[in-house]
Amino acid sequence: MANIKAIVEGTIVTPFQILKDGVVIFENNKIIAVGTKKEISLPAGIKLINASDKFVVPGFIDLHVHGGGGYDTMDGSYEAIQKIAAAHARFGTTALLPTAITDSSERIIQSIEAVNEAIQRGTGTCQILGVHLEGPFINPG
Repeated sequence: MANIKAIVEGTIVTPFQILKDGVVIFENNKIIAVGTKKEISLPAGIKLINASDKFVVPGFIDLHVHGGGGYDTMDGSYEAIQKIAAAHARFGTTALLPTAITDSSERIIQSIEAVNEAIQRGTGTCQILGVHLEGPFINPG
């Protein structure tokens, strides 16, 4: 059997409804079914993740992240971006945009290169969607 798992017994929050005693079945990290225990039949041998007394919600996407876990986007390294992603993933963020502040061109470029490396290599936790450049595009007027 492929890598199929199910989150069961939780309260599933979707954009359209809240499902008590919900079930989310996913295969290879892709959701393939969402419903209630009455609506969804679980395949034999499936790994179950019990979410009793918990809410199951879509992952958060954070569009403005300066840092996390003691690291900053402006540290300009793949390790920093990876650690930032891991820190945010602990609280439900599944994708983010690391944010570079107004600084020297060299430091901004170094940060952009680190973000690009994290996009290419992945972080093992959050997906890096791109970079948010906070500056130097701030109007001095």
